[in-house]
Amino acid sequence: MSDILHNELQTIISNEQIGIRNSFTGNQVIFPIIEIIRSLDYNTFMLSHDLKNAKSVMRYEKYRFGWSLAFKIFYQDLVFENEPMLFKFNQNERDWVDSIIFHASSLQITNQFLQYTKANLTALTSSVPNEFTFWYLTSNPGIEQYEKISISFYHSIVAKTIEDKSKSIIEKIPKIRASLWNIVSIYNKSFICYKASKEIDEFYQELSYIFMTTTQIFDDFAEDDFFNGISYKDYIDIVQYFFKAAIMHRDCCMALAEKTLHKIYLKDILTYCHAKTPFLKSLSEWIGWEIPKLENVISCLTMNKENYNYILAYPGSPSAPLFEIGHNVLMRSVYGCMDMPIMFLNRELKRKYPNDYFIAVNKREKRFREQLYSLFNDSRFLLINDNIEIKIDGRHTDIDAVIFDKLTNRLALFQLKWQDTFSTSITERFSRISNLIPKSVEWIDKVEYWIQNSTNSDLLKNLKITPTHSHIQDIYLFVIARNHVHFTNQILDERAVWASWYQIVEAEANVKNANSENPLGAFAAKLKFYYPENRTQKDPLQKAQDYSFKFSKYQINIFNKSE
Repeated sequence: MSDILHNELQTIISNEQIGIRNSFTGNQVIFPIIEIIRSLDYNTFMLSHDLKNAKSVMRYEKYRFGWSLAFKIFYQDLVFENEPMLFKFNQNERDWVDSIIFHASSLQITNQFLQYTKANLTALTSSVPNEFTFWYLTSNPGIEQYEKISISFYHSIVAKTIEDKSKSIIEKIPKIRASLWNIVSIYNKSFICYKASKEIDEFYQELSYIFMTTTQIFDDFAEDDFFNGISYKDYIDIVQYFFKAAIMHRDCCMALAEKTLHKIYLKDILTYCHAKTPFLKSLSEWIGWEIPKLENVISCLTMNKENYNYILAYPGSPSAPLFEIGHNVLMRSVYGCMDMPIMFLNRELKRKYPNDYFIAVNKREKRFREQLYSLFNDSRFLLINDNIEIKIDGRHTDIDAVIFDKLTNRLALFQLKWQDTFSTSITERFSRISNLIPKSVEWIDKVEYWIQNSTNSDLLKNLKITPTHSHIQDIYLFVIARNHVHFTNQILDERAVWASWYQIVEAEANVKNANSENPLGAFAAKLKFYYPENRTQKDPLQKAQDYSFKFSKYQINIFNKSE
């Protein structure tokens, strides 16, 4: 029955997408394409000021989920032209664009819950024609929420480390924003132009650094990793440039709207179109790069005909900072520049330069090990920097990190897994689970067999621990993933301690060592304290809320099963 309903809903979603396309009767799809991104930029910005309001959160999520499908439906039919487009939609046309974004959002959310059903996170039923109900199989939205909480905590730690710098910059905001009135002016009756002074430019450079470091994670690769011969640092520098450009442009647009008593409509000017050739020439002169290098980096921050199907393959995909909408036309999105530009960049680097990506991924382990060892910087700990290979009775594996406490003769062995994050993609979630849990259990089996069939002396010798130590009091096994380790409906092997890096950061900051005489044991205990089943006792997740929505003649319900 569930498969029949699944196929029925998939057919409905496909037909509804055709209906969205047919609702536009004009000849030039460039118009809805630009207006969809304008609507995304404008409405997410306005709604971001009211995210404590449940209705505003729901509308915000509709734009976040709906824009990509609405955009894709029209972008696939776009035939490139050469000139940048500047135009104003009337209110009826804007209302239509918002309606198709909301319609697309309903389809995206429905499709997401179909994927949840395939992953056994929800069940699907239907007892009334044209009405479908998804039932959560857990009382909360999923223990993956704790991973998000830990990442948010990490960002709060970063914010605290730059608190003094942030305070001095934030104090300047009123003065700088007031000065923007002097540089903004009307262009072509309805649009905007401005030229920032050195003071304004430097201010937004510093402000963008604060925004980026407290909202983004950009240590997936080292600064000296190279993609197509260009360092990752150079890619990140351009990400920061677009962060700065977006924040400055947003504030300048607000200044012009206020200066003209809102005769210039904010929605018309937030999203900006560049003629590509002069834009590249101007930017290359400003940063001192050759145009081919700059064009290569910017291509990795641009959605285009080559990558849009790949980027928009799942609901809630990250927006692009730039969209190619003509042979020589780039459209810059304020939302895309500030939402998840580094996730967009990393996905595009993986797609465009798979060999370079593979090389860079293989270098992660050393950095991960060094970061882990930084938590144990006391001379009592012996830290093994070599990768340890173990072989016994045909079983072969390696140990990524080894810590030996010389005072207590206790040993910690680590499996380190640095997997890419997966956002809302259920397919990628399944891939992460498949590559993490079964392979880590296999590692635990092999290491445990090796321990049980080796003497203490042989173990220490194999681990390259000096001969002066011949006794092992306890051995702890750890599986440490970079981004995700606890998944709903997945049982973890209790022979090891499992944690994500960001849970380690949170646990280290919030849990005092109860047993300073055994710091490795205390480390294991505090990580277990942050297991989801333990966190729910002190920090329960909110119950998933029941809600319903309609599109066309269909109703979708998302309910909790009664406990």
